Amino acid sequence: MGVKLKKYLLYIALVLPAVAGAIAVWHTTSQRYESGIILQRVNKYRALIQAVIQLPSALWTGAITPNTTPVDVNATFQVPNYDKTTSGYWAKNCAPAVPCDYLLGNISALGTFTYVAWKTKTGLLLNSVDQASSRNSSLPRYKKLDNTGFTYTGRSYGVASTIGLLDPTPKITGTHLTILNISFIENGYQSEVSCIYNQSSRLVFNELGYFNTPGGLYAPTGFWPNGSLPNGDWPGFPTWGVLNSDFVTALAAVKSQDQYMYGFMAGKYYNGLNATQCVVTFTPTRFQVSVDMTAKNISVVPVGIISNPADDIDSSRALVNISFYGPSYLSQTLTTMYSSVLGDSFLNNIGKVQAREGDTDSASSNLTVIEEGLELLIDQFLGSSGAAQVMLLHDTKPVDCTITVQAEQFGSRGFASSSLAVSIIVISVAVVQACKRNLWRDLPVFDCLDLKSATIGSAKGSAKGNQSLPGAVRNWKGNADGHSVGAICLTVAKGEAEFQFCEDSLNEVSKREHSKGVADEEHTTLLADLVTNALTNVEGNRESHK
Repeated sequence: MGVKLKKYLLYIALVLPAVAGAIAVWHTTSQRYESGIILQRVNKYRALIQAVIQLPSALWTGAITPNTTPVDVNATFQVPNYDKTTSGYWAKNCAPAVPCDYLLGNISALGTFTYVAWKTKTGLLLNSVDQASSRNSSLPRYKKLDNTGFTYTGRSYGVASTIGLLDPTPKITGTHLTILNISFIENGYQSEVSCIYNQSSRLVFNELGYFNTPGGLYAPTGFWPNGSLPNGDWPGFPTWGVLNSDFVTALAAVKSQDQYMYGFMAGKYYNGLNATQCVVTFTPTRFQVSVDMTAKNISVVPVGIISNPADDIDSSRALVNISFYGPSYLSQTLTTMYSSVLGDSFLNNIGKVQAREGDTDSASSNLTVIEEGLELLIDQFLGSSGAAQVMLLHDTKPVDCTITVQAEQFGSRGFASSSLAVSIIVISVAVVQACKRNLWRDLPVFDCLDLKSATIGSAKGSAKGNQSLPGAVRNWKGNADGHSVGAICLTVAKGEAEFQFCEDSLNEVSKREHSKGVADEEHTTLLADLVTNALTNVEGNRESHK
């Protein structure tokens, strides 16, 4: 038995340092410290105890780990302001062949900014018309008429013209902010175009004369398209064609009071546009502008009609009038003897609309193309005036907006809440135990690395309920400095190990135990058996975890 006992004691020396931390935790919360029971429980539930110990650390790590998150911040954004003091620019209508060079604006790295878009942005406007319709149910996409790289998804309604030209001003101070999204309300006009075919149209091509050329090749013929629409007369303009009007297109625009009407006259090649008559309405509207700064995408949605005249951006309707006449001026300047560039842009969209609607009825598709193309042109003219007002005259007004910025957030709400809950539980348990233990002053002083304490604790914890213990063991409270357990000494001989009482303490213990009718030899034997049983349990648990 001596050899086995030595082996068991070596196992104790190896196991105790590993479980010292767990023993300390159990020690502070136990009402009655019994080392043997704790050793067995720690050994049995080792994985669970380790997981529980790691849980607060994991929660704490999650609560402080930084991550990128979007945050909404209140800000202000500048939009065009159409003040009377600058009306000599934005309210001035410049028709073809009318001198108005001061309205032409200038060119910068951000684009061309002008009050005469039909003249200085001709190519950009024609490209927009070609993109006015989509082949499927998705919204059409077209570029903003500047160099900012932003794209409208759906109609622009002439608003959001300052996106990419000006930056929002956050209502917070700090370092540079990375803006992800911008959202604000801007007032403007919602234009709607509704077209029909009017075979009794009073718009006609009046031939002015024929000019002979050698062999009659490419002989130019002058025409004066003019006439009237239901809301008034249209004076028309001179244009040219080769031999005839087959490749000529003209768009009449008549405003009378609050009635706005368009009328197409077109030659044989553009027959799908001919005799089209359209009614245009302009409604003061409030728009929700949403901007994705990363994708450079702008989305505009009408959110309500403006009923208060004070919120109308231009009660004189000069801004609306200029935008309305713009498409007609384009047809006047883009019709040559060989083709109508504006007419070609409208025809290019017919195939898209037919594919989208699954409609082979060219008449219906043509009307849809004309409506969508004219609405887009009006929007672009309105937006061009707004951009010029900002970049040329710096006439703006602030509106409230919400910007979404990229922020660094430490942890997350879930981890922080869980960590707080665990901390509260731990603190509560510590406070309760501190009160019950008189701030831990009543706890015994136990040294888990002291072999004597480990041996006695194991012996006491391993005892069966019906076994009697020597007084030195039974009355031990875990105090490593206790004199009562000093009676137990470990004598290790070569090749064996055995327990025996020290000579001085043996007499003292014998006297106490004799009064209870128990012999000292029995105490020694019982103690050795108990220690052996305890070490056997430790050995068995150790083998089971290998």
